[in-house]
Amino acid sequence: MTIKWRNKNSDKKTGSKSSFTKNDQRKTDEKKSSKSTKKATEKTTKDFNDRKPSIKNSENKFKKEKTPTKTYKYRSSGRNEPMLETVNVPNNKANLQPERIAKVIANLGYCSRRQAEALIEEGLVYCNNEKVTHPSLKVTLSDIIKVEGKILTKKHESGMWILHKPKGYVTTTSDPENRPTVFDLLPKHLPRLLSVGRLDINSEGLLLLTNDSNIATFLERPENKIKRTYKVRVFGEFNKDYILKLKKGIKVEDIHYKPINAEIISQTKNNAWLKLELFEGKNREIRKIMEHLGLKVAKLIRIEYGNFALGELKTGKIVKVSNLVTQNLLDQIDENNSRKTQSEETPSKRKRS
Repeated sequence: MTIKWRNKNSDKKTGSKSSFTKNDQRKTDEKKSSKSTKKATEKTTKDFNDRKPSIKNSENKFKKEKTPTKTYKYRSSGRNEPMLETVNVPNNKANLQPERIAKVIANLGYCSRRQAEALIEEGLVYCNNEKVTHPSLKVTLSDIIKVEGKILTKKHESGMWILHKPKGYVTTTSDPENRPTVFDLLPKHLPRLLSVGRLDINSEGLLLLTNDSNIATFLERPENKIKRTYKVRVFGEFNKDYILKLKKGIKVEDIHYKPINAEIISQTKNNAWLKLELFEGKNREIRKIMEHLGLKVAKLIRIEYGNFALGELKTGKIVKVSNLVTQNLLDQIDENNSRKTQSEETPSKRKRS
């Protein structure tokens, strides 16, 4: 058997028929294809490497800057004693807002503002190892505050709670007559809380509680026009003319009360159920106004305070407001404060110009 080898030159010159098989042709094509693919890949990789940023540069670009801190070495008490504690406090803009020291102590959840003022008078409050002599001293959270031998550096996360206040409880932390307070109803694991507004001992319903004095102040101030809604039962005939009187605002014993929205829910000859909407919270406001109109309040229930509603919460029970709702309110407070700051700065700039 004669084996014929393929000769490229002879094929071209003589045009003789080659014995090159189909399988050999396919292998040759595959080799050519793989070589071209390899070259294309190398070119694409080179172009990509030229364009992409280096890993080092990328890390530097997204690397977070370290928050500057302010360090204090604090003695446990007198100056003659060795320094015992070292505390690092983040030097953020939020911590550098100067406020009265009594307010800062209250915000940190140690005690109320009045109690803080009393502690200052007793000489039990220190700021950066110096005794505080007056509650008007302005400090920031970057300062080290020591009260009764304890350094206040940790603040609880701002939170809000809704309590269904029962009748027969006063809305104070302590009572000279030793009557039960709403704070006796709270679970022991909760932080020190403030009440947003008050309900007298004979009133019941929604009572907002918070550990942030800024929230309480914002919700209580009349200029913020936070609506309070009450369901009230009165003895006597509630005349429909009273609705117009209340809507215009009414004056009782030299005290002017702002307009009140009134609605009759149900009425008989001897009593009526009313729905009242107020935008301020003066002391015993509803009871004094009803008495001025010749009516006696038999039952007073607060069912709403701003966007917060009592709902089906049982008497004496407490529920925590979601963190998202609390944060939204804090954002609203910050926005409101920034608007006030801008409005205060604008007139001063005009005077200078």
